[in-house]
Amino acid sequence: QATNVSDDFTLQVWSATTEGANGDTAVRGPLDLKVDYGIVDPTVSGSGAGDEDTWISLDLNAQVNAADGSEVLSVFLEDLPADAELRYHDSGTVLVPGGDGRYEIATADLDNLQVRWQTAHQDADISFNLRAVVEDVDVGTGRETAITDPVAPDTSEAVAAVTVAVNAVADQPPLAVVDVAGMENTWIP
Repeated sequence: QATNVSDDFTLQVWSATTEGANGDTAVRGPLDLKVDYGIVDPTVSGSGAGDEDTWISLDLNAQVNAADGSEVLSVFLEDLPADAELRYHDSGTVLVPGGDGRYEIATADLDNLQVRWQTAHQDADISFNLRAVVEDVDVGTGRETAITDPVAPDTSEAVAAVTVAVNAVADQPPLAVVDVAGMENTWIP
């Protein structure tokens, strides 16, 4: 098996015994062992930090480990708090989660995301999960030829808990000025 190749293969096993007294040998085989070669978990990580009431850029990473080119990587942002919103930095487009409540993110957009609280002056940290899923197919078949399920691909996933540090910023105090009039050398209400 070549390095980083996850194609399934068959291994033939033979067994032999030899009688010590007369040297008689008995051979049995072959026994075919079908090996469903798995794949390595992806690497996933993330962080971010910024001030309240601003869009905070995220530093997200997801990649295939020991890639041979037959893998497909899918990335999902999950469990984003209801009062937080996510957008593309370059276009300003606010993202909407899918019906399952998670956001599917193209790997090319991992460094193009920003997050913030929708409520003004919220300085709690924003936490969510980043999930990377790798799917691998057997070369030349267009699908995985698993032992128990002939159409099931090999998949592997990893999840990173991401916390975005939101820095509190002093808010401008309210200030109201009212015109008043009065006499010199007297208290003016």
